[in-house]
Amino acid sequence: MCPWSLPSIHFAPRRHSHGLLGPWSGHLPFACDLVAAVRPALIVELGTYYGESYFGFCQAVDEQSLLCQCNCIDTWRGDNHGGYYGEEVYLDVEAYNRRHYASFSELRRMTFDEARGSFAGESIDILHIDGHHSYASVLHDFDNWFSAVRPGGIVLLHDVAARLPEFEVWRVWEELSRTYETFTFPHSYGLGVLRKPGGGDSAEFLTSLFEAGGKQEEITQYYATCAEHLRLAFNASESSKAPPESDACAVQVFYTLGEQDYRQEDSAIQVIKTGDWQRLTFAIPYGIRTKPLRIDPSDRPSVIEIREICVKGEQGAKTLWRLDPGRISQTIALDGTASFLAGDASQMTVLSTGFDPEIMLLEVTGAEYGQSLQLELLMKVTAPALWIERIAKQPARV
Repeated sequence: MCPWSLPSIHFAPRRHSHGLLGPWSGHLPFACDLVAAVRPALIVELGTYYGESYFGFCQAVDEQSLLCQCNCIDTWRGDNHGGYYGEEVYLDVEAYNRRHYASFSELRRMTFDEARGSFAGESIDILHIDGHHSYASVLHDFDNWFSAVRPGGIVLLHDVAARLPEFEVWRVWEELSRTYETFTFPHSYGLGVLRKPGGGDSAEFLTSLFEAGGKQEEITQYYATCAEHLRLAFNASESSKAPPESDACAVQVFYTLGEQDYRQEDSAIQVIKTGDWQRLTFAIPYGIRTKPLRIDPSDRPSVIEIREICVKGEQGAKTLWRLDPGRISQTIALDGTASFLAGDASQMTVLSTGFDPEIMLLEVTGAEYGQSLQLELLMKVTAPALWIERIAKQPARV
């Protein structure tokens, strides 16, 4: 495998997960090379969310000018591992697909089992499985769909290196690796690559991959380097952008899985209109234990007013924590560019002097929160000058 002859050398992903680097970002260069080598006629993905991996496949098909049909299958409702979410995710994915890949890409909004009958046996060239991550679910999806993969075809499983509560893709992968030809990438939560027996001659790229022998470390290092290059290029691009001039800003919630630190790929983001009170709901996946839940309430200098913060159990069944304005100093810590402002005693008011305000919910951590959560916010973001102007117009208190 000669890196200089691979398309990944020049591959520039057009889309990441909700505009940020996501858990699949590090595998997009390999997806590009895989599509170029296999030259598939049919790609199927089980579990799409914002489409980071799926649209990486579509981009590679487009750039290679292949006659290939792409299908992704998802309910676009979420689950107790990745979190639940609203209609906005599907609408975003559908609009992007319609603009860029409608001629060869189809979104199928249904369960994996409902979609299985639409695909003939031995018809799929590349199958990507990234659905619910319990042992039983992953094994069921593999067993149910494996007969639809052609001999010599490729099956991809994401998160094979993730050792998180109730994430057991790694167990299935260890079992499959004892039976089939496989290759494992450890970076970006791990990607397992499996070749179905049969099919005759394979592309030189696949031969190099599955018969790597002593070159396995060299191959994994190459794609880990590609992933790091993408990360650095993305961060450089983001930092060079001028501050947005629109009346919208981003609210981002960070959670930690297992022993991890706060990372972009472990976050949820929503864009809101500034100047108006907004009620937001974020789905937080299973596994928060070691670090407090963190809210980055704005991506620009702002005054942030927060009347409600509520953390509930799965699907909002039980309230686990609620903001108490009388205990803010004991339950809230600020970091980054955030500081407290004096204001209405019934709410929390925060000033952000830059682009990285951080609000830490000190009590939202530990075993009680090691479950799927729902975070609700009632907040308003205002430009500092407009906030000062508003305060100045208020009548003086006697």
